[in-house]
Formats: sequence, C-alpha cells, structure tokens
Amino acid sequence: MSKYKLHSRLPGVPYAGIGSWRADSIHEEHAVICITTVEKPAQTIVTIDGELLSDSVISVEACCNEALSKGKPVQLLLHDVSIIDQGGRALLCRMAARGVELKATGVYTSYVVDALRAR
Repeated sequence: MSKYKLHSRLPGVPYAGIGSWRADSIHEEHAVICITTVEKPAQTIVTIDGELLSDSVISVEACCNEALSKGKPVQLLLHDVSIIDQGGRALLCRMAARGVELKATGVYTSYVVDALRAR
C-alpha cells in the first residue's frame, strides 16, 4: 500500500519563489517520485523527479489534469527521472495526446520522450 507524504520543497533544490507549487512523494518499497507544479503567466510547468512507475501515474495525471483545466499550455518536465515503466510510458502518451508538451533532462528520459514523439 502507498504512503503519501506532502513536502514543502524538494530536497537539495531551493525554492525560487515563482508561482505556487506542490510536491507529492509516494513512498513504496523502492519507488519515490516528487511532482512539482509551477504556475507561470503563459504556462504551467509540472516537473517530475524520481521514478515514474505505475503506482505514481494517478498522482501525476491528477496534477496534469488540474494544470490543463486552467486553460494555459502545460509542460511536463521529466527532470531527474531514473525509471519509467510501461504505466509511466502510457501516461506520457496520454498526456502528449492531450496537448501536454513533454520535455526531459538527461540521456535516458530524453530518449524515452523522443521515442514517444516518434510514434
């Protein structure tokens, strides 16, 4: 069973004070994810750090849906994502189909995003 814990800021990352944000951490036996939402005047950026696994898809999708409901463009940034399973890939496909811009840092996540765009 998942344990949900709200954090006021990401470990080791200072909060820049721009917009509002929320970070949800889902602690499984080996799974940890942080979801940060930053509201900017022209867009909303949802950043994911950690592991994008099937157990965390509901939380990520809820954050993206909330951002999309505001009517501004949404960017989903895979920042320090180390693992993406099939459920995570399916989520990324659904979000891209809904117009969410997928961005990634790092070799692995950039490869996954590029492969999903090529579909």
